[in-house]
Amino acid sequence: GAVKGECIDFYEKFRNKLRLSKICLDNSYTQGCIPSYKGVEIVMKENHQNDPDYDEEYWENVAMNQASGWSTNNLKRLSTSLVLSDSSIIIIYNNGTATNPSYFPLFLVDINGSKDPNKWGHDLFDIAIKLKSETNMFELVGNNRPVEEGGIQTTALIQKLFGVHIIRTGILK
Repeated sequence: GAVKGECIDFYEKFRNKLRLSKICLDNSYTQGCIPSYKGVEIVMKENHQNDPDYDEEYWENVAMNQASGWSTNNLKRLSTSLVLSDSSIIIIYNNGTATNPSYFPLFLVDINGSKDPNKWGHDLFDIAIKLKSETNMFELVGNNRPVEEGGIQTTALIQKLFGVHIIRTGILK
């Protein structure tokens, strides 16, 4: 994995390539960068609440262990959000704290910004960016977080739109 300095360098280059209308370094919800999203812990619980052996505490723990950066609290208070000039939103994964952020090249993308439905798998998709050092290419892949009812996971959407599971692109300079 990349060290913290490499991640910061990546984010600086990445951000400089985008046409931004607003940046929220934290408190994205109260600053108006993002609408109110359900965190992954809520979506996971909702997806399993009708299971015969449903255990709310278990599913909350699973969600927080697998994707704490996408929790309701972290999305609203800790995440860095980039609002693009076309109103779409990129949210950067953070499972650290406001004073000691822990970033990974993981993103949520709301393809239509604050417009409804603002639901996982409908207009909100999770993406990971991985650098393949042997080819010097970036790969964009879906993380397949849970989706809300009627939604589609990111990898399935990429397959549907592009006919591939992974999108490869050149290196940021």
